[in-house]
This record gives sequence, structure tokens and C-alpha cells, in this order.
Amino acid sequence: TLKSLVSSTLRNPQIVEFRSLRSSVLSELRAIEKVAKQIESSEAETQPRTPEGDEEGSVDGEGDRHLAHALRSSNLPFYETVWTVAKTTCTGIVAFGKRFYWDVDAKDWEVAKKKTSMDKRKSVYVDIVADEGAEWVKVSTISE
Repeated sequence: TLKSLVSSTLRNPQIVEFRSLRSSVLSELRAIEKVAKQIESSEAETQPRTPEGDEEGSVDGEGDRHLAHALRSSNLPFYETVWTVAKTTCTGIVAFGKRFYWDVDAKDWEVAKKKTSMDKRKSVYVDIVADEGAEWVKVSTISE
């Protein structure tokens, strides 16, 4: 589990920032559950066709394509890969899903902290911050 991994890789597990990964996974699960309910409701609404030999239970093609696209577009395989990389190759985990900025002086930093977003062109987003902050890991996955 996440807690046991964090406990085994850090002295103080409370300092690990895993809220980003957790909320992303939960959001993705809710989206998949919503698609599953749509599939169930579309199957329940589908009436069997005439006994002359047509297929039973056919759902309109556009709805099927939309649901299939929603499932193919899920980020859950990516989050699973991030978790696997963290479990198998990283030690001293500090955070998941962290953005780092550069070329920001103290005055700009104080102003930027009050804004909801800073200049993303002067930043990098990493998936895992490990080795007590010395290692930044960016995970890349390819889907079919």
C-alpha cells in the first residue's frame, strides 16, 4: 500500500506529498464508474430486435464510440505506472505530481504565490520527487 511504501522509504511519512496522485486516481475512478453506469443504462434501455433474425441488444454506434473513447482515454494506466515506478525504483520519496519553477526572484515569488498559477514556461512538472528531493522522475507511457 501507499502508506507502507512511504513508511519504508522515509523517516517521516507525513511529509510526503501524495495528495495530487491520490486525488487524480480518485477522479479517474469516478470517471470510469460514470462510464460503467452509462454502459449499464444503455444496455438496459436496448430492446431486443424483431425475431426475424436481427441481432439482439444493439446499442447505437455513436454512443458506443463515445463510451469506448472515454475508456481508452483514461489516465488510470498512467497512474498505475507512476505507482509501479515509485514502488520498484524510487527511495526517499518526497512528492508525487510536483511543479518546479526557475528564474523566479524573491519579489516575483511573493507575488506569484498569491496567484493561482505561475508562468508554466519557466517550470517543469515531474511525476515523482525521490531521493529526498535530489531525483525528479518523469513517467512516460504510450497507449495503443
